[in-house]
Amino acid sequence: MKLNRIPVILVLLAAITAAGAEWPRDTGSRPYCQILDNPGDPLYRFRLGYVSESGVEDAGDTSLIEIEADWEFAYFRNILRGDVDCDLNLEMVFFMDAADIELPSQVAVLALDAGWAVRSRGGAALALRMQPGIYSDLEGFSGDVFSIPFSAALIHAFNPSLSGMLGVSVRPDFDRTLLPLVGVVWEVNDQLRLDARLPESRLEWYMTPDWSTHLGLDWRNMSYALDDSRDVLTLEDFRLAWGVTHRTADQLEVSAEVGTLFERSVTFDDVPPKEPDTFDMDSDLFVRFALGGPF
Repeated sequence: MKLNRIPVILVLLAAITAAGAEWPRDTGSRPYCQILDNPGDPLYRFRLGYVSESGVEDAGDTSLIEIEADWEFAYFRNILRGDVDCDLNLEMVFFMDAADIELPSQVAVLALDAGWAVRSRGGAALALRMQPGIYSDLEGFSGDVFSIPFSAALIHAFNPSLSGMLGVSVRPDFDRTLLPLVGVVWEVNDQLRLDARLPESRLEWYMTPDWSTHLGLDWRNMSYALDDSRDVLTLEDFRLAWGVTHRTADQLEVSAEVGTLFERSVTFDDVPPKEPDTFDMDSDLFVRFALGGPF
C-alpha cells in the first residue's frame, strides 16, 4: 500500500462510520472515552527542559534549551453535532552552539491547535484536527514559514476503561509527511493508567491524591523552515523519561522529569551535492520541569 493512499482510506472509513452511526446532539447520551474525556489534562502547561552537551556526528558539540507552552483557551459543545476545542501552542528549541554545521540560534513553533470530534452512542468517534502556524527559525517570515498540519482519527470507547485510536497526521512540506496515530488508553484501576499510543506513550501511577509518578516514551519529529539555502531543518529523536508530579488541589501541578534522548538526528533538506544532509547526534540526558493547571 502506498503511503499517500492512507489519508484517502481514513476519509472513506470516517464516511462509512458517520453514515452507519447515530450521532447524538446531547453529550449525556455518549459513552465515556479515555481519550476524549480524560479529566486530568490541564488547561495550561509550561515546560522548561535542558539537554546536556551532545556530540554532532563529525561536527562538534551543542546543548539545547527547550521551552514549551500550551493553553486550551476555548471549548464549544454541539458544533455541527460535535465538540470543538482550541489550543495555542508554543515550542522553542535554543541551540547553545552552532557546532560545525551552522545550526540556527533557535527554531520555533507557534500554532493554533484546533480539533472537532463527533461521537456516536455506540462509542465510535471521528476526530479531526489542524495546527496552522509558524514553523521556522524566526530569522525570516516568508510564506515558507507557515504550514497547516492536519490529522484524522477514528476513536472507539470499548468500555469506560478502554479506548483505542487509529489515524494519521499529515504534515505538508515536512521531512516526514505522515505520522501514525495509533494505540490504546487503558485505565487499569483508580491508581494506574496506561496510554500506549504513537507518537507519545505514558504509564502513570497515582500514588496518592496529590502525588503521581510516570514513565514516558515519545517519538518526536519536527521540521522548521530556514532562512538560508538549506531550506528546512528537521529534528528527530526518541525520549524515555521518568517523572514525578505534585498536584495542589485542582489549581496547580508541578512536575519534574529526567530521561535520555536516543536515535537523534539533524537533517537539512537542500544541501550542495556530495555534502551530507543528515547528522546523527549522541544519546544524552535531559531534565525538564513543568507547571500546569487548572483541571
